[in-house]
Amino acid sequence: MSEKKEFMFFIDAMGGGGAERVISVLVPEFVKDGIEVSIVMMRKKEIAYHLPKQVHLYYASDLKVSIYGKIVRKLFKYHNNLRGKYVPLLQKKGLLKKLPEWNETTFYFYSKFALPFKGLLKQHKNCIAFGFLIRSSAVLAMASRGLPIKTVYCERSNPKRHNIQNSLIRLRDRYYPKYKSGIFQTEDVMRYYTRLKGPKRIILNPITEGLPEPHKGKRKREVITFCRLGKEKNLTMLIDAFEKTRKDYPNFVLKIYGEGSEKEYLINYIRKNNLNDCVFIKDFAPNIHELVKESYMFVSTSNYEGLSNSMLEAMAIGLPCICTDCDGGGARMMIEDHINGLLIPKGDTEALYRSMIELMESEELCNNLSLNAAKVRNELTPSKIAREWESFAFSL
Repeated sequence: MSEKKEFMFFIDAMGGGGAERVISVLVPEFVKDGIEVSIVMMRKKEIAYHLPKQVHLYYASDLKVSIYGKIVRKLFKYHNNLRGKYVPLLQKKGLLKKLPEWNETTFYFYSKFALPFKGLLKQHKNCIAFGFLIRSSAVLAMASRGLPIKTVYCERSNPKRHNIQNSLIRLRDRYYPKYKSGIFQTEDVMRYYTRLKGPKRIILNPITEGLPEPHKGKRKREVITFCRLGKEKNLTMLIDAFEKTRKDYPNFVLKIYGEGSEKEYLINYIRKNNLNDCVFIKDFAPNIHELVKESYMFVSTSNYEGLSNSMLEAMAIGLPCICTDCDGGGARMMIEDHINGLLIPKGDTEALYRSMIELMESEELCNNLSLNAAKVRNELTPSKIAREWESFAFSL
């Protein structure tokens, strides 16, 4: 009788982010291969992606803790009360530096999440556990300590990005060396994790199945992007470069699809620059690929990325792509300049403007880029990428 194979994915929640999407695409393949799959979440939030009914879902708040865990939680609650009472006083007197918020400390993560997760892992000692995102990866490292669990650290972004809280950087850098192995998206990212001594492998993101076929007819005069609307996406650069193209190509429009913290700022930026008639912020849509498949080009202006799912999906549906050679290295891994896309320096509005004009002036170049970009859909199928994950995990 063969030994049961089991994967457990630890993550904050299964919301609408890129890491969550990767899990949702890979999990059905693992289930098909007879692997028992669980997703263990720190918080209860709406699950944004469809998951097979065979997948087990666990939430920290629903899991029991041992008597030891209950005692520890009471001690940490007592510690938190003292902290709230005396730390501000000591800081006011200049006797203590500013500390991170309580809910970003090791004490908090251990007492609230690692303790219940440890109890769960004790029941699944033969599993291979994957940690996604900083908080949940740190929690998995805490919970698996002292247990014969094979753990895999999964970095899904650029660890050098500038918007990570210092407390989370310390948390991540303290706990990632505890992992037995790691999976990364790019060489640039993997090189950061020098203190992780176990096996490491680069595995690219899978591309969602069921995407529309590449468009082969006349393209709409639309420049588009779809992404999370955050500062790191540098979307004002895209707006500024597009505005410059209006002098020669006033019949084009720019559509930005997505949600995020910068949405209101971008709407006001468009209004301030009198571009309401040609630049539009659109809500992210479940059928985004159908909406944009006939567009003229896709543009990504990110300052940093791991391996952009939006870029891969745009390439897969045959959109001519312009991407910044941003920190993290994902774009330069996938795009061969003027072969399957255009690669420009990050933050270079003038280079973006010239590249957009180059595509607007040459339908032949657009068609060639589209044809070559679409080849990625056969290279990064969910089944192929899932086999790479399985091959690595079962070799540990």
